[in-house]
Amino acid sequence: MACGVYIRLGHGSIIPVEGYSPPLRVETLHMHQQQVLSISCGNKHTLALTSTGRVYAWGSSKFGQIGVGDRKTRTHPSLVDELQGSGCVEIVCGQYHSLARTQDNQVWSWGWGVHGQLGHGSVEDQLIPQVVGSLVGKGIVQIGAGACHSGVLSADGKVWMFGSGTFGQLGLEVVRKTSHPLHLAVFNDQPVRMLACGYYHNLALTAPEPHQLYIWGKSPVEIKTQIQVTRKLKKAGRMPSQSAVLSERGHMTPTLVSTKHLSSPVKKMVCSYTHNILLTESGKIFTWGRNDMDQLGNPSTHKKYEDTPCMIQPSQNFADIAAGLEFSAAVNHYGVVYSWGSAESDQLGHGMQNRALLASTVVSIPSPRRIPNVPLITIPVQLLKSPFFSIDKYSIDQSSAPRGVIENLSQDISNLAIPVDNKPPYSEVSLYFVLEHLRGYYQLPVVLKECQDRQLWSLASKIYFMMEDFENGLSFALKALKDENPCLTLKDATAFLTSYFEDLSKTISLDRLYNHQRILQKILIKIFIFWEEKSFQPLDLEPTLSEHLGLLAYPLSILLFSSKASKTAIPSEKVLLLEKFQSSFSTKFCLDVTSAASTFIQTGKFTVLGDLKMSLNDLSPEKEATADSVPLSSKDQLLPNLMRGNSHFGEEGLMIAPNSTTAEMVVFTCEHSYGRSEFNKEVEAIERKLLSYSDTLTVTCAITKGIYEDESQLMPSACPQCTLASLLPLVQY
Repeated sequence: MACGVYIRLGHGSIIPVEGYSPPLRVETLHMHQQQVLSISCGNKHTLALTSTGRVYAWGSSKFGQIGVGDRKTRTHPSLVDELQGSGCVEIVCGQYHSLARTQDNQVWSWGWGVHGQLGHGSVEDQLIPQVVGSLVGKGIVQIGAGACHSGVLSADGKVWMFGSGTFGQLGLEVVRKTSHPLHLAVFNDQPVRMLACGYYHNLALTAPEPHQLYIWGKSPVEIKTQIQVTRKLKKAGRMPSQSAVLSERGHMTPTLVSTKHLSSPVKKMVCSYTHNILLTESGKIFTWGRNDMDQLGNPSTHKKYEDTPCMIQPSQNFADIAAGLEFSAAVNHYGVVYSWGSAESDQLGHGMQNRALLASTVVSIPSPRRIPNVPLITIPVQLLKSPFFSIDKYSIDQSSAPRGVIENLSQDISNLAIPVDNKPPYSEVSLYFVLEHLRGYYQLPVVLKECQDRQLWSLASKIYFMMEDFENGLSFALKALKDENPCLTLKDATAFLTSYFEDLSKTISLDRLYNHQRILQKILIKIFIFWEEKSFQPLDLEPTLSEHLGLLAYPLSILLFSSKASKTAIPSEKVLLLEKFQSSFSTKFCLDVTSAASTFIQTGKFTVLGDLKMSLNDLSPEKEATADSVPLSSKDQLLPNLMRGNSHFGEEGLMIAPNSTTAEMVVFTCEHSYGRSEFNKEVEAIERKLLSYSDTLTVTCAITKGIYEDESQLMPSACPQCTLASLLPLVQY
């Protein structure tokens, strides 16, 4: 899931130097039958902690950060012998150094030591782990490591810092380095219950309620930006405000972070280079900091910097979080792994490296997206201590919530052993209830495997639906439907789809449709295949689809009305099926779809594919118009629903944007590309070529031109060649 330049992935020769890897299992640990509890990644090395307390390390050991006694690179996990028998319970990687905490609360450190970040009273590198002597007896309960500093937290709530303080990492008022741990007593005499170390900054959360969140330190990039802004103000003859002057050194000591948006206590916090993530006990994620690479996971904001923690993915509950340089990751309570942010080295695991078409482009994912082909993660019990489901309906006393699920279930809930709807006791009805209301207290992969082994297709479908894996949820639901109804009628099939779409509409809100367009396309294809297998008529599907056009209009319009060139990823037999359905649907239905899709796009939150086209041929003009058909009175009314795009283009959720606003190249999903001047000429040629066919198409030309105009420049809203190619058949008709 990361760039393999320094062999830090642990796959040996499988991945070439400077190569990229999809998510793969680290076979060495699997072969040794090691159950890994946690991992930590440095700049060029990785550590893994197993259930037996062993520590494995691999990658570069230029500074001894592997801890095996030499400076040789390890392409496979190697056991750190010096820690054998110590019973490690926590590991962290700094940029080029490593720390470990043992069950007796001792701290070990090794690797790069030039800034004193190892805490041994010297600046020498350590090739094997050494106990930090000055921390013996301090009762350390948490450790952290940054680029060139380290921090630890003791059981009595004291924070100890050591290493470089050049950028305020140590929390002191002066710039200095220290090779001995220093007590940081600046939290208003309040004990600290949680500590997190980033590259150049740190977070601390105090213990007494209301909990207070502190931050100190700042990355060189942020400091440089701040200095440049101040210089520009002075050069323009404007003096910076007093708050701006104070903020230039405000990062040197801990300052408070607003937690006004947090809905429950903080369970975990992580920080990276310039952004931060909080996980609350209710399973919600909050992010803040720089957002230039979408690392905050909030596509609704266009801010490049967020000052206060804001919630993302409010409909999801998560069990764990992690942060990389300019990207983030999380695991929900079902073991599904999500990632977002920068994907320039394919570290998100979505196989996007080959999509960065130009050297001048950057690739990012703006909101959490499930990583494909990764098995469900087994969530450790300690990560599932708090109730992650709504107990409002079943709670006897809200104040008793921390006692757990069983104690909070109301006594008046009907006995699960009583038969329901003539089904036997403890049937699937009981299982549904348990799965829904005891979420987080069972291992989902185990239950899912049992469902498949026992052919409980309906139950498997519900689990996938709870995981928001709607495609597999539909597959198993259809399998259950076919098994239960060998002689399925049209009425039964329609009722099933109506219920499915209603549940889907309740689960996917309008704001979240942005991330599900490809999934909805796959779902529609599965439904078309199912409809064809049962020999039902496409016209009989129209009423059900029409009821849910708010959800389906855009993906349906892509499948039915996009050009063949845009469907190269779809197998040819499925393309033929789509063409059959498109030609069989009524004109009114097709017009309803395009009208709803146009309304949908005008919300301004969605990416418009540049190859989407409509034509009278697509809308079956040869069919006899019915009384309720929508008439087209003239050629010049062909474009009232022509879809307006925005400056992003590519697959839904994938941003391919220039590094600079002055970029001279633009690329569309249809694979056409233009230089800036060439693009302008192509746009201007559209009007000229249209009017050469008919000088009455003035409105059509105006609407088409309006797609590209944005104040004083032309915006790359759609491919001009494909736009013209889509319009010419209409003009010639």
